[in-house]
Amino acid sequence: MDGSKRARAPFSVRPAGILVLLLIALASVAASVRPSVAKERRAEVTYSVNLNAPAEAKHVRLWLPYPMSDENQEITDVVVTGNPTSSGVYKEGAFGNSALYAEWKDTKGPRTLTYSFKVLRRERVTRDYPPSELPFSKSEFRKELAATRLADFKGPEKELAEKITLEQAKPLREYYFGAVDESRIAIGTGRDLVLNPPQSGEPLNYFMYPYAEADGKPLNEDLYGFNIGYAIRYREL
Repeated sequence: MDGSKRARAPFSVRPAGILVLLLIALASVAASVRPSVAKERRAEVTYSVNLNAPAEAKHVRLWLPYPMSDENQEITDVVVTGNPTSSGVYKEGAFGNSALYAEWKDTKGPRTLTYSFKVLRRERVTRDYPPSELPFSKSEFRKELAATRLADFKGPEKELAEKITLEQAKPLREYYFGAVDESRIAIGTGRDLVLNPPQSGEPLNYFMYPYAEADGKPLNEDLYGFNIGYAIRYREL
């Protein structure tokens, strides 16, 4: 991402709640520890899209991650411009991820969209982890424990997850559950995502970068989708 030239870490987006297989047993820990709010950071974030869709495409669709306000961040001053035929903000039902959806029908020439927002992000620091693993309800965490296309929770991965101890998992536990700093923006959660409106392609492993389709075919060459023609920039406030 582009940004100011100050000697600070760049803002980054983070798929909140994505669970590494080795951390499945720690889900209850994340819900039980005591967080403390520390540093804050303000910025304006801008997505600029000029879609690299085939000129002859009749129907081009775009989904952009749409972060929401929560106890750790405030999203304000949202501005959307461009030339889509229609656009709107929609939430998918499984995990509640929001997306800015835009479509172009029979559009001649460039297909462009600019989306900006201001964010006040608070660091969330977790301390005083319990010394031992706490019990948890499998039904309560059924979504987090469910198998996905890329992790079926069988074979050697399952065996390793069942053997790992809290101490062995400490570095990953502290990163995912205890070190959400003020330079990260939470935008989504979950795996195997079907967006709203539903995409024609396969479910997404996660949704933290733009996703686009032309006449029902995915434009993204990978999860990042850099080839579809977009840039994410920020400026410090």
